[in-house]
Amino acid sequence: MFGQILSSVTGLATSWLDSKAQQKLLETEIKKKQLTGEIDWELEAIRSAQNSWKDELCAIDYAAALVV
Repeated sequence: MFGQILSSVTGLATSWLDSKAQQKLLETEIKKKQLTGEIDWELEAIRSAQNSWKDELCAIDYAAALVV
């Protein structure tokens, strides 16, 4: 009985440590990609803002509905 509880607790601790290690690996991978320029957030924001008429269209529709 005690052995089963102990093995369950150690299994839980092991999986928790493994998930923390995996999370750190992913964070370092993202930081590495940001430093090398693979992820350039500013450039991506500029690209998405070029065709942002749909936001203005929604605002105009909402304003028109208020006027009518």
